[in-house]
Amino acid sequence: MLRAHLPARQWVTKCFLVVLDNGGQDARVYPLTAANGRQVAFKFSDYFAGRGGAKTLRMDNATHFKNNYVADLLEGAGIQAIWSAPYMPSTNGVAERCVGRAKEWITANDPIHWDTPASLWRLNAHLSLPPLVPRRPAVQGKTTEHLKDAMAYMGVAVPGP
Repeated sequence: MLRAHLPARQWVTKCFLVVLDNGGQDARVYPLTAANGRQVAFKFSDYFAGRGGAKTLRMDNATHFKNNYVADLLEGAGIQAIWSAPYMPSTNGVAERCVGRAKEWITANDPIHWDTPASLWRLNAHLSLPPLVPRRPAVQGKTTEHLKDAMAYMGVAVPGP
């Protein structure tokens, strides 16, 4: 499953598309001159050509994702679209975190010329690095064994039975 997100904020009259795999280990940022279906579909096809197809693609409900260009591309490639809940960015959390990391990198490193090939290479390499601190697992709905496994993974002392 891939996740896609296009942030609302534009950087120097450009916006960017973030595409990442379900595990969040391979992220790519694609600069766009406009947020429209034609450009988004073109960048999706570029991503799929370089990494092979996918079974599903999770996107939010923005018009640059919900249009004939993207729908035709996904149908032709046999990819199922999964839509995030409207007005609920938390349902697409991995993509939202990746967009946040991209914005932080752009602001800190190269806010004017972030879309040059060299800067994009550095940005994509930065996004593909694993986070320094492992994420804590969600507690709701987890069994005691799941929580003990998570605690052992994080190096926390596991209480006895």
